[in-house]
Amino acid sequence: MSLPALIAIAFAALFILWVSFSLLRWGKHSRDPYDKAETRFPAAVARVTACPRAVLDRIFKRDDLDFVTHQDSREALELFQRERKRIAHFWIRQIRQEISGIRQAHVAMVRERPDLDPATELKLALEYLLVSGLCWLMTVAVYFLGPVHTRGLAHRASELAADLSGAVGKSVMRPQSQAKT
Repeated sequence: MSLPALIAIAFAALFILWVSFSLLRWGKHSRDPYDKAETRFPAAVARVTACPRAVLDRIFKRDDLDFVTHQDSREALELFQRERKRIAHFWIRQIRQEISGIRQAHVAMVRERPDLDPATELKLALEYLLVSGLCWLMTVAVYFLGPVHTRGLAHRASELAADLSGAVGKSVMRPQSQAKT
């Protein structure tokens, strides 16, 4: 097998292990089922907004790298790459924390809902896994390739996190069906 094929298989295996581990830990970190505050304030779920394009472009843009590269200073280039990776990883960590908070708030809220729609809940779980997987992929890509090469992924992750927040907000705001007599 070629080296790229082996690398792709290794990434796929790591991703499958990560998803399996995440599913096993899914309920472990959820909030106390008796904490009703989140249920009374469903707007707390809808708190993620897409990161402004200008901010993401600034973190993941090539212009700064080109400028530092043309300065013929290896130390400056290494410092720039290290710091830009640190900023990119911080942004990824922030997105992960926000979507984790959304998931935890959603779990706390739906515990009291007798009228859950399994299709909606499955869709939300898959969206959460998609955003989490994309963040994981970005972490690896930023580490090996640098932030410049992951700009498209960053924009997509930001949009998906905002979409997830909106979808969770809509599912929670759905009126509960009346109990049948």
